[in-house]
Amino acid sequence: MVAYLIRRIFQMVIVLFFVALATYLLLSLTATNIMPGGESQRKITAQEVALIRAKYELDFYFPFRFSRWLTGLPDGPITIGGRSLFQDVPVGCYMVRAQPPSCDQYLYLKDIPQYHPAIKSSKGIIRGDFGLSGGISKGRPAWEVIKSRLRPTLELSILSLIFSL
Repeated sequence: MVAYLIRRIFQMVIVLFFVALATYLLLSLTATNIMPGGESQRKITAQEVALIRAKYELDFYFPFRFSRWLTGLPDGPITIGGRSLFQDVPVGCYMVRAQPPSCDQYLYLKDIPQYHPAIKSSKGIIRGDFGLSGGISKGRPAWEVIKSRLRPTLELSILSLIFSL
C-alpha cells in the first residue's frame, strides 16, 4: 500500500510539472509575440515593448525563465565559500527585431541583479508567489485574493454536495 501511494504521488508530481510547463509555455508564447505597431487601435511603441520584455524577463532564455517562474531561482551567481560560480554563463540576450532574429547583447548570470532593478523577481509559484492580481483586487498579491475566496468556495461546495444527496 505504501509503495502504491509513493508511486501515485510521484506520478502526480510529474503531471503537475508538465501542466505547469504547458501553462507557462502558452503564456510565454503570447507575451513574446508583442511587436511595435500592429493592427490594434492603440499603437505600442518600441520603448513600451522593451519595458514589457524587461518586466516579464522575456530577454532570458525559456528554460531559465521557467525555472525562475517555478522556483524563483537562480537570482544571481551561485556563491560558495566566497567564490562566485557560473557567473559568465549566458542566460539570455537582448533580441533585435531583425530577419532572422539575432542577439544584440548577451545577458549573463552575473547581470541578473542589475537586469532591471525596479522589478523584483518572484519567489516562484512553488513558494506560493503567484504575482499581483490584475483583476478586481488590482495590485494585491494573488495568493491573498485566493485565500479570501477559498472559505466561501469550500462552504458552497459542501452545501451543494449536501443538497445533491
